[in-house]
Parts: sequence; structure tokens; C-alpha cells
Amino acid sequence: MEDKNHRCFNCGSFEAYFTKAYCCYLREDCGMCKKLKRVVSKQDSCESWRTRNFNQAKKKSMVLASLNNVLTDISVIRQFIEEE
Repeated sequence: MEDKNHRCFNCGSFEAYFTKAYCCYLREDCGMCKKLKRVVSKQDSCESWRTRNFNQAKKKSMVLASLNNVLTDISVIRQFIEEE
């Protein structure tokens, strides 16, 4: 019996596919396995599964950059509203 935690969506070799919606990106049910070099379902499992390493400093810098972009966008909208 395979371990339910060792699914592709938890694997370090899995890169999920996203589609652009109106105002956000939506995660698809499939993605690319870098180890097998083919498209797989996120619910698949294999012997090549490995843990996913998260770099906290990288995540923090990405969040701060995104917040900076959002604040800039909000400032532009505020400026348009105040000029009217």
C-alpha cells in the first residue's frame, strides 16, 4: 500500500501547471515531473518521490516583493480617484 503523503503534489520534483483566470492563477490537476520528464497527475505516486525543500528567506522576499507591487497599484488607483 502506498503512502498517501507521497503524492506528486508533495514531491520536490513536481512543478504544477497554472492557468491564468480573470484576476488570479488557478492550479491545474497536473504538472511536470522533473525526475521522469513527463506530465503527471498531482495525485500520482512513484518510487522517485523526494521531499520538497522550502527556502524561508526566498519565500519571505517573494511575499515582500508582491506586497510592494500591490501597494504601488493601490497608490496609483488612489491617485486616480483623488484627481477626479
